[in-house]
Amino acid sequence: MKKTSLLYKLALLTLSSSLLPSGAFASSTCHANIYNNTDPFIFQFNPTKGDVHFDPNVCGVVNGPCIEPTKVKLAIDYTTSDGGEIKGTGTATDLYTGQVTNFYYANYTESSAVLHCPTLTVTNSSADNGGVFEGNDPERGDITLNNE
Repeated sequence: MKKTSLLYKLALLTLSSSLLPSGAFASSTCHANIYNNTDPFIFQFNPTKGDVHFDPNVCGVVNGPCIEPTKVKLAIDYTTSDGGEIKGTGTATDLYTGQVTNFYYANYTESSAVLHCPTLTVTNSSADNGGVFEGNDPERGDITLNNE
C-alpha cells in the first residue's frame, strides 16, 4: 500500500510541475528520446556531471521526476556546462507494477574518449525486467520501453 501512495505522490508532483511555465531546452549536448510502448513510467536522473532536461511540453523539469504516459515519445537533452562529461545514475519505475530499473549513463569510454551521447547500462541485473527497458535503443542515449 505504501508503494502505491509513494508512486501516487510522485505522479502528483510531476503533474503539478508540468503546469509551471518553462523555457526552451538548455543548450543541448546530446538530444535523445524515451520511447514508451508500455505502461506509464516515472523517470528520475541523478547526475554527477551535467543535467537531463525533459521536454517542457510533457514535464518541464530538470533531472525528474517525470511521468511518461503510455505510447509517448519523450524528448530529453543531456547537457553539460563545459561540453565535457555527462554521467550519473537513473531509475525507471513502472507506475502500475512498481518495478524499478536502475541504470548508469556516461558519455566517455574506458579509453577516456568523450562521446557525443552517453551510453546507458542497466545496473540492477538481479531484477528481471523481462526486456522491458532497452538502453541505447535505437541510438546511444535513447531508452525504449516495450511490453514484456
